Amino acid sequence: MTGDSVAVPTDSSTIRDEVDPFGKAEVDFHSGKWIEAKINYQKFLELNTFGSQAELAYFRLGQIEQQQNSCAAAILFYNNLLSKYPGTSYAQEVSFNLAQCYFELENYQKAEELFRLMAFKHPDSQKRWQSLVYLARLDEKRVDYENAIEKLKRVYLQSEDASIRSEAKELIDGLIDEQLSDSALVSLLQTYSSGYPADHIYLKLMDGYRTHRDEANFKRMAERFLLQFPDHPRRAEADVGLSSLRENPERKIKIAAILPLSGNLALTGQQTLHGIQLAFNQQDRALRDRVQLVIEDSTGGKSPEDIYRQLGSDPNVVAVIGPVLSPNVNRVADLAKQFRLPLLSPTASADGLPELNSYVFRNALTRENQGRFIAEYAVNKLGLKRFVVMHPDEGYGFQLNNSFVEEVESLGAEVVKVVSYNRSQTDFKEQILQMGGVSDDQLSKLVSNQMLEDRALPDFSQPGVLSRPLPQMGIWTTEDEVENIKVDLELGFDAVFLPGFYDKVGLIVPQLVFYNIDEVVLLGAAGWNSPKLIQDAGKYLKNSYFVDGYFAESKQVRVTEFRGKFKAAFNEDPSMISAQSYDAAKILLHLIGEGAVSRNDAHNRLFGVRDFPGVTGLTSLTAQGESQKRLFTLTIERGEFVEAP
Repeated sequence: MTGDSVAVPTDSSTIRDEVDPFGKAEVDFHSGKWIEAKINYQKFLELNTFGSQAELAYFRLGQIEQQQNSCAAAILFYNNLLSKYPGTSYAQEVSFNLAQCYFELENYQKAEELFRLMAFKHPDSQKRWQSLVYLARLDEKRVDYENAIEKLKRVYLQSEDASIRSEAKELIDGLIDEQLSDSALVSLLQTYSSGYPADHIYLKLMDGYRTHRDEANFKRMAERFLLQFPDHPRRAEADVGLSSLRENPERKIKIAAILPLSGNLALTGQQTLHGIQLAFNQQDRALRDRVQLVIEDSTGGKSPEDIYRQLGSDPNVVAVIGPVLSPNVNRVADLAKQFRLPLLSPTASADGLPELNSYVFRNALTRENQGRFIAEYAVNKLGLKRFVVMHPDEGYGFQLNNSFVEEVESLGAEVVKVVSYNRSQTDFKEQILQMGGVSDDQLSKLVSNQMLEDRALPDFSQPGVLSRPLPQMGIWTTEDEVENIKVDLELGFDAVFLPGFYDKVGLIVPQLVFYNIDEVVLLGAAGWNSPKLIQDAGKYLKNSYFVDGYFAESKQVRVTEFRGKFKAAFNEDPSMISAQSYDAAKILLHLIGEGAVSRNDAHNRLFGVRDFPGVTGLTSLTAQGESQKRLFTLTIERGEFVEAP
């Protein structure tokens, strides 16, 4: 070995970065790597405090801090730049950025001083228009909406930048829609009698009068709108509204129903319509004379959107029953909000529909409601504490499982095992073994080995222990053989929740018994409600309970009366769909009877529905528009479904 030094290979880019941190910082800055750029600019400034690159480094550091919403730090860098370089070529850009930072920090006085300067002196026309937009926003902060709109209109009409014009229009529309009262809007029409934003002001006033069912003022504004804007793309709203008023001289309150009355879904539509019609026919004469039912066919050629626009344009339509299908509710939800016309779907059950906006309500049986209700019944009424869930591996099953587990745990009980199965399965051995099931043959072997080895019984408190063999008797014939063993399978849970449909539940239950899961309570949801389940597995369902939203054989007075009147009117028994539709109509008619005479009234009062005595259970509507119901709990007695105590 010699003492000669050995050259170490060095990455040339590393050397370049160390030699030229400014160049690396510029690359990082333009790549959006703010942290890396900041480090390299600062490294550069440690060695170079003056010069054009240092000048730009200070500017870039201010930009980075501003980009990262650290406006206070950005102001320090910008002011440092102006102090070190009084004649900097970045002065105009720095001033504009400082104004933005002061605005974000709510130092509106300094922001306004700089924006006023920029609006007149900045060499970039885009920045001048942006400054005027900021000045309008400052007017808005002072609640000086008229001056704000005046500035924004200048931007909208004169700026050549499409994005700035779009921003100005959006701000004007927002002020008109959200900040100005009807009286302020009427006053503003004296300033803007034609063109934009007069058209938007007219439409906003028409919307307000329509929402509150102020027919006289709606008529006045709609006529003026048509006179000023005969070719406006939204003139149909005024035309339909005026036509509806002319055709309704008695000023009847209208409830509309959007139903599929033709095509493949005609039966569903008819069942829905029958429920609604029965509800209307049961009202007293005084209310029937005040309220008109408007029926629209969602499968008759017009789209659900076109139907909703037409209904929304009629000031006398205060609420809509429907649409029936979840996808159609999705399609019209934005229109419900735009026209402030609440919809109450009697059947749409897809997850999250009422969360679309505050004008979407439903009276449907939801999976969440089923899961929570059967869990509450099992824990509070039956006193059960430990549960296993076996559900289909599809959205229906997962949603029921999730709501059931959440409610069980909130009540202080526990779910010790969850397994899922495919809807195509007919053999459920794998899932049942995971639940602790053991066949008779295997059970005998287990207990023989347990007795021969003198092992203690497994402890249910141990993870994964769901069952254990429990020997009742046996005769030792030799030192290592036991005969005539009688053994039971002791289970570490009280109940099995099976949120599937009757066809699969009918296959699963006998297999549970085969694997000795037979001394637990079986729980289910609405998918159980079919006579076929009793036919296939009734003898194994002696200790079972499930929930549903409607039970035709209920002894409750309101249900028996509904069933009798429905049969008399339509010569058929009501379906679940008819019952839910009946209740939806009854809820709206009740609100009108209590004083709801406009869509604004109906919308507000829907949120106040509590324990409405429907034939589909006591019904409340949440702040999200979701229905919460006291469901029917059913069991099997003497080969029939009956209400559980």
